[in-house]
Amino acid sequence: RQRQMCIRDRYNKMNHLISNKMRGILVLVISLNFCYSASSQEIKGEIIGSVSGVFSTLDYSLNGASLRNGKGGQVGVHYGYHLSENYSLQLGLEYQSVSSSSRYEVIRGSYNATDSEGEDFEFRYRGTNFQEQQKAQFVSIPLVVQYETSGVSRFYIAVGGKVALPIDAYYETDIKTLNTSGFYRQYNVELFDPEFAGFGTYRNINVNNQDLELKTAFSATLELGVKQMLSSNNSIYIGLFFDYGINDLYDGEEFEDLVNYSNDIPSEFTYNTVLGTSNASEVKLNAYGVKLKYSLGI
Repeated sequence: RQRQMCIRDRYNKMNHLISNKMRGILVLVISLNFCYSASSQEIKGEIIGSVSGVFSTLDYSLNGASLRNGKGGQVGVHYGYHLSENYSLQLGLEYQSVSSSSRYEVIRGSYNATDSEGEDFEFRYRGTNFQEQQKAQFVSIPLVVQYETSGVSRFYIAVGGKVALPIDAYYETDIKTLNTSGFYRQYNVELFDPEFAGFGTYRNINVNNQDLELKTAFSATLELGVKQMLSSNNSIYIGLFFDYGINDLYDGEEFEDLVNYSNDIPSEFTYNTVLGTSNASEVKLNAYGVKLKYSLGI
């Protein structure tokens, strides 16, 4: 009997031991499964390269002139942090080139000046086929929130803002014909020559690389299109984008006349930008077109 009790006792201990081991194995399996499940749902990021165009312009209106929005483009690199399966936050760095131009059939003006001999007079000018082209380059920092659907082919939409710092800006002036004269009220005479005094007819004027002063640009941005998954870690984006400028960019002097007379060298005129005249409205940085992107998951 004592032997039977001993055997029964050993059997119960063995069952208890096996039960504890089974429980341990079960807990381990559940833990591993949980860890795997959690790791498979880890929030990931992506590195994105982008190129976009083709309309990128300094946008403004100008009374009495015809305007043409210029072409330009952007290239950049971005980092996207996945907040969830469908939402991400993207921060980038882009290089952007812009251009625009305006044209007057005729420009004219007059103002008081002093000639090289100290005589006061009224400087008068009239130009035909006046054209000005503005060009600028910016380094911009976009920040957007993106939503995308699930699947292999995904619709996406991104909204946010952009700060653009001007790194180079200039304008070019072209005038087919410029006629100048000086009216001396004290003598009641108007001089149409000599040219060395700044009076005469000047043809085919072209002045390049004149500095254009611009402020930092702030823009609202919208982008939408299709994200095609190539694999679990890389994809391509094809979409449309719109950048709308919020603030006035012009940061130079304001004036009324486009042609400057100087008594230091009377025959060599300098030319103001149309953006500084009262005829020009606020200057904004606007862009729209097609954007292509490639992303690599990390």
